[in-house]
Amino acid sequence: MGVNFVSSPSDLNYKTIAVNSFSKDVYPINLFLHLTKDISNSILNLKERFIYKNDRKFLQNFKDFGKFINIKKNEEIIKGIFFGLGNNGEIILKKDDKLNFISYGEVI
Repeated sequence: MGVNFVSSPSDLNYKTIAVNSFSKDVYPINLFLHLTKDISNSILNLKERFIYKNDRKFLQNFKDFGKFINIKKNEEIIKGIFFGLGNNGEIILKKDDKLNFISYGEVI
């Protein structure tokens, strides 16, 4: 989504709409700063409320968490205990005290 705060393109052969077209009382820089602050606060609020992937209570709701699973990645079968989720959403398998981060594959 884009928001034009002011209409100032010089390379277009048509008029564009902008926030300051709706009211003379809108100051584009103030509106931009206000929206930026609100969006930043909303993102921080979501991060604080988000269930962290390393939260064991959250992970226990996953099917087969803590159990031995097999993942088919291309033609390879990777085996291990479903240990958790990585920062980018990878499944972490633990085998022989070694952690394997699997970013794609099929649980079989």
